Amino acid sequence: MYLDPGSGSLILQVLIASILAIPFLLRSQIRRLVRTMRSSECPPKSPNENES
Repeated sequence: MYLDPGSGSLILQVLIASILAIPFLLRSQIRRLVRTMRSSECPPKSPNENES
């Protein structure tokens, strides 16, 4: 199979871009997951709950 320099550089560029994009995708997914877990665990308290 023959790959000319243009095709080879395009494949290399796609591979590098994919490797660099994965952490950004995962970061946003992990933040969203943590945010939903925190909001379901402990609802925010109202300021009047602490007063007796």
